[in-house]
Amino acid sequence: MITDLKGSCEIDSEIGLGTKFSIRLPLSLSLFNGTILSSRRHEFIINNSEIDEVVNLNSQRIDRVSKTSSSLSIHDCLVPLISISKTLNLEPRAPSDDLSRGKELVAVLTSVNSKKYALIFDQVLESEHILLKPLDKVLQHNPLFAGGAITKDGQLKYVLNLNKVVEKFQESA
Repeated sequence: MITDLKGSCEIDSEIGLGTKFSIRLPLSLSLFNGTILSSRRHEFIINNSEIDEVVNLNSQRIDRVSKTSSSLSIHDCLVPLISISKTLNLEPRAPSDDLSRGKELVAVLTSVNSKKYALIFDQVLESEHILLKPLDKVLQHNPLFAGGAITKDGQLKYVLNLNKVVEKFQESA
């Protein structure tokens, strides 16, 4: 299995002293617990260590700040809302349209550079252990994705780079 990952294993043993195992894996590999979320029939992964909280979203919790931006009212604070579908150009429909039609959405609260943000998704699907792999050369130019992973259902899903997602949101605001 180690060689399948382009790694190596060395065993060094001395009688009376013990045994030393050295396992080397490429730096391009990373294993973490991730949450799979969906937005407009697309599925994405966020590292659990980047998730502060997940809350159900309803129209009573949303405050419109301007024509183009909204905030989530939570814990006596206003947290900027970031529509993943809009940020990734998945579909032009605004999340507020979904909420007014009675569709339930979720907000993933995260902190980037000590500031809180709420990312809007359609739903949380599941959590699982994720093996992050580098993206193919065709997709490496897209900084919004940290890499990809084949999940237990055999599908490729992209791992979101939340720093870059927030950066893109700030540029468009």
